[in-house]
Amino acid sequence: MGETDQQTAIIRQLFDEYADSLYRYAKYSLPPDMDARDVVQEVFLRAFRSWHGFQGQSSAKTWLYQIARNHIYDLLRKKPSTGDYEPYHQCHISIWTNPFKN
Repeated sequence: MGETDQQTAIIRQLFDEYADSLYRYAKYSLPPDMDARDVVQEVFLRAFRSWHGFQGQSSAKTWLYQIARNHIYDLLRKKPSTGDYEPYHQCHISIWTNPFKN
């Protein structure tokens, strides 16, 4: 088995083991208009391309999540702001009540 074939087999095994959990992580980290499946695909593409740089100092799962987090941050940085932002304290303050008030 060649080095590329072995690398492909390892990445495929990692995909089978971690793709679902990476999808859930991306799904809850992204705004609704961004597709978590694209993130998972990009994570494994980047993992394949940089497999030679994985030194095993952390688990493969940790490494994959680091790739996912960095990619999600990149996507969020590039996403244009809609300008519809309201500070949390202004838009949610009306639902707060004072339990000590009579």
